[in-house]
Amino acid sequence: MPELEKIKIITNTDVNRAWQPIFGEETIALKSRMENPTGEDKEILFKESFDVLRLCGNPELKEYNDTGIVIGYVQSGKTTSFTALAALAKDNKYCAVIVISGTSKNLSEQTRDRLKESLLDNQANREWFIPYNPSQADQNNLRLIFQYWGDRNLPQNMRRTALIVIMKNATHLKNLSSILGSFYKDGILSQRPVLIIDDEGDQASLNTKASKMKDREEFFNGSLSEKERSSIYKEIIHIKELLPHHTFIQYTATPQAPLFIDRADSLSPNFAYLLSPGQDYVGGKDIFQENSGLVVTIPESDTEARRGTSDKEVPESLKSAMRIFLIGVAAGFKNGETGKGKNRSMMVHPSRLTASHDTYYSWVTNTKDSWERLLGSRDDGDLKDKKDLIEEFRLTHDDLTKTVYDIPSFNDLVISGFLFLAMKRIQVIEVNSKRDYEIINWKEKWDTEYAFILVGGQSMDRGFTVEGLTVTYMPRKLGVGNADTIQQRARFLGYKKKYLGYCRVYLDSLSKSAYEEYVNHEEDFRKTLRTSIDSGEHLNDWERAVVLAENIKNLTRGNVLTVRPVREEDLTGRWVHTATPHIPNDAIGGNRLVVKKFKDILENRQGTISKFTVKNYYVDISLEEVKDKLIDQLKFFGENSKMFEEMKGAMTRELALDASRMCKIYIMDRGDVRKRSLDDSGKIDESKFFQGKNPSYFGDKEEKASKETITIQIHMLDIYKNEEDRKNGLPLEKEVPAIAMWIPKTRSRSIIRQPA
Repeated sequence: MPELEKIKIITNTDVNRAWQPIFGEETIALKSRMENPTGEDKEILFKESFDVLRLCGNPELKEYNDTGIVIGYVQSGKTTSFTALAALAKDNKYCAVIVISGTSKNLSEQTRDRLKESLLDNQANREWFIPYNPSQADQNNLRLIFQYWGDRNLPQNMRRTALIVIMKNATHLKNLSSILGSFYKDGILSQRPVLIIDDEGDQASLNTKASKMKDREEFFNGSLSEKERSSIYKEIIHIKELLPHHTFIQYTATPQAPLFIDRADSLSPNFAYLLSPGQDYVGGKDIFQENSGLVVTIPESDTEARRGTSDKEVPESLKSAMRIFLIGVAAGFKNGETGKGKNRSMMVHPSRLTASHDTYYSWVTNTKDSWERLLGSRDDGDLKDKKDLIEEFRLTHDDLTKTVYDIPSFNDLVISGFLFLAMKRIQVIEVNSKRDYEIINWKEKWDTEYAFILVGGQSMDRGFTVEGLTVTYMPRKLGVGNADTIQQRARFLGYKKKYLGYCRVYLDSLSKSAYEEYVNHEEDFRKTLRTSIDSGEHLNDWERAVVLAENIKNLTRGNVLTVRPVREEDLTGRWVHTATPHIPNDAIGGNRLVVKKFKDILENRQGTISKFTVKNYYVDISLEEVKDKLIDQLKFFGENSKMFEEMKGAMTRELALDASRMCKIYIMDRGDVRKRSLDDSGKIDESKFFQGKNPSYFGDKEEKASKETITIQIHMLDIYKNEEDRKNGLPLEKEVPAIAMWIPKTRSRSIIRQPA
């Protein structure tokens, strides 16, 4: 590795923000031949790819260095998105696109093949040079591309673009950095815009030694030693250091780790973009909130069977799942939905252990073979068992009629032989390294066969596309309970709406509960992030606090985090208040002015905006306006700081749910000053902060809106050090603004927050 010059970081400059990409020949050609998605979904895909490139470095700049993150849903078309992004990059004078693909050979090659098929359209590599895991043999071709890119006498359409697809492996990445290092030494990387796309950017790329760092300042001054960098992270950083003009884009459905790593880390994103799922996409909300009849609980006795052996009795829930799937496949044959590009699949995911896969593979194959034999038997001795089997399938068909309005009749499926055909044609495959998973050509299989039952574990997690998935049987336990791992295991996200009625998800009760809660987490994550993006603030200023139910233990693996998120106290369904509003005293004047201006705004409104209770007056007002003009302007410190930030976080989440939310503001005692004394710890205890009930007043805590609406009280206080000073009229501070808030308990609000 040559000695590197310090590269100037140029991000968010006016010249970069002003640049507008173009839709050139490459992008137009890709769009015209792309079969999926279609219609409006295709228009959205290219519009969003355009938006992402606009956030990347202006190719006219001499130097650029930035990191961003693009967030989609699981199995929602992220590969298609960055394929369009690569085409746009070529049209907009990017010299090279580097795609850091999967951690396994199979997934990495799958990405390479999809890119080549989409971008080359079976043509010769006239416009693209696409090396895979480039070695020294590719060095000369790459050198020519980088050299010629700087030749201004050469027409743009004669400059080839390098599309380097590389497995997320330290050795392959080191080979690439060695090649780029020689170019850097010769000075041919200067003014060569490069786009780096990190597929599954939260996996393996991040520094897995971050939690062991003793001094976080090392991130800020770039002095991390080689021993403080994990191998893949180290090579990615080397590649970034070699490229004077580059944008590093992380693509993922699980952004927890990249967004919660140390913000001084080079892989911490400075901007984010949220992809839209297609109209036919089925996500967690569809399955766990809007179509709960699609989720089936696996009995505990059946989940324990996953550790058993194949000679034990097949779990009834597994047989139930297989019957659902077989009826769906039979309907597919009956309806003629078996052409190329159409599939139906069932996934059985019992554990990460291959011994367990063997057990379930045997159960599935033996059950299928037994049913196939019985259904095709003409032996009188099988008559009763055959009749019983047909009745079980009839009950399964009845269950499917509740969710599939146009399902063929049961007689059409059985008497016409489609159910028997389904049993004969289904391919049962064990998907793991033990069964030569790495060399399976999945594209060929999807193209040549219609229906599959796949049995496996880790190999069917992240990045593995299961075409036409309709039934998932997953008795696997939650394990360590990291939110991102739970989501990546959910291959059933991505079911399609056109056949949603045939879909079922079989989970144990704890996993079912975790996925139900994960939907709240994911939606809260995206909505608060969307609010931040729309506000135009830098991603570093986005508050690292998200909803995470207590039955999901962690956001992500702890080894990539220098500061671990912590769970907040649940503030919902009760009053919270600023207990030390007088600290420090030099903030009191500013807060007093903020409150005065806000009250002036209220009083200057046209018409009657306030109503009076026994002691106070209140105003119904937009929650967004209260946050912008009051809460965000106030400054509280010390022990108040954490509580006040949590109040603001609650308001942000309410606004993310509904930007038109209203709240109630109460001006306590109609603005008159109240007297409050501190306790021994120097705080205003809740029992003293709020005036209690008396014969003429029902008490401060009753001054709130409905249980579903945020209420804010503005108190003006004279604060005394103790009760004796109060009796003697010796205030510590006068006219101190204080805030109390009622936060409704309308949904799960277990919040996990990363300390600043």
